[in-house]
Formats: sequence, C-alpha cells, structure tokens
Amino acid sequence: IGTHSSYKQAQREAPAVLAARGYFADGSRPCVFLDRDGTLLEQVHYLKDPALVRLLPDSAAAINRLRRHGFACVVVTNQSQIGNNLLNEAQLADIHEEMYRQLVADGAMLDALYYCPTPGRQRDRTIVEHPDRKPGPGMLIRAARELGLRLNGSWMIGDMLSDVLAGTNANCCGSILLRSGKELLPEEWAVARRYPHAI
Repeated sequence: IGTHSSYKQAQREAPAVLAARGYFADGSRPCVFLDRDGTLLEQVHYLKDPALVRLLPDSAAAINRLRRHGFACVVVTNQSQIGNNLLNEAQLADIHEEMYRQLVADGAMLDALYYCPTPGRQRDRTIVEHPDRKPGPGMLIRAARELGLRLNGSWMIGDMLSDVLAGTNANCCGSILLRSGKELLPEEWAVARRYPHAI
C-alpha cells in the first residue's frame, strides 16, 4: 500500500506508461486482427489434419513485431466445416493447438482466437449472412469487448474480400488485403479497392 503522494504520482505517470506500451488513455489497446488460412497459415482447402498445419514464412516474426509495438494480435476465422459437420470441435482444437505449438516454437503468441462455425449459403463475400461470420463484424466486436481493444485504432489483415469488409464493418481504422495466391474475382477487386488502406 503506497502513500497518497505515490498514488498521485502514479496517476500523473500512468498515461505515459500506458502509451509507451501501446495503450490508449482509457486503457484500451489497438489490435491487429488476423485471418487464419492464407494469412497466418498456409492455405489448405478444408484443413482437417493437424499434420498439415504450416505457419507462413515470417508470420511468427510479424506477430512479435506487432506485439512489441503495442498491438494485440487476435485471429478471427470462419470455420464453416463445423456447421457443415465436416469437422468437430475437438478436431478444430487439435488444429489450433498445433498452430499455437508452432508459434511458441518461433517465440510468438496470440492474444486470442475467435471462430465462427456458421456456414455461408452464398458465394457473395460482401453479404453479411450472420453477425459473426466475416464479413460480419461480430467476432471483432466481441474480442474488443472481452479484451479491452479499441476498434477504431485497430487493423484487419486477411486474404479475402470478406476479411477486408469485416474490418470495415467493425469500424477498424484500416484493412489490409494480402495477395497470398488466392485471386479475387474482378468484381471483388472493384469493391476491395474502395476499402483497404493497403493492397
């Protein structure tokens, strides 16, 4: 228990200490939201086997750099395989456990991971079919509420138009669309160019 004067000193110094650690004055943090497949992990169509989990080159190093600069790093991923009964919760947990193991082996860690099991019924990646399914902002909003994140100081990074729009719909300050081998349709590029801060 400190003295009244030490308490007052802590009050004066707290904003600078928090700012140096990446926090805003209200105690919230900026975040980089990351898609999983094709962004953090190598793209595997309907990934079911933990043995096929491979981090993309430099992804762990990038997470470390972001965290050093005060950003939380949170994965948000659509996992329709659950809703379509192609994968169960235990199998998904095994996949994520292997991803965490590889990150830790490279000296990196995530702040959290959120997934949406709801399947999409349309091919149009601009339509919000469910609040949590990207391009819906639900996972990002829930993470912000649960982890004390500031959405308008955060970024969304992914390799699909739905990732870009999830960030936009969550009121993030920007979205980055990665060109990781998955080509967007011409009409998707037309939409994407209106939103990302970087492509």
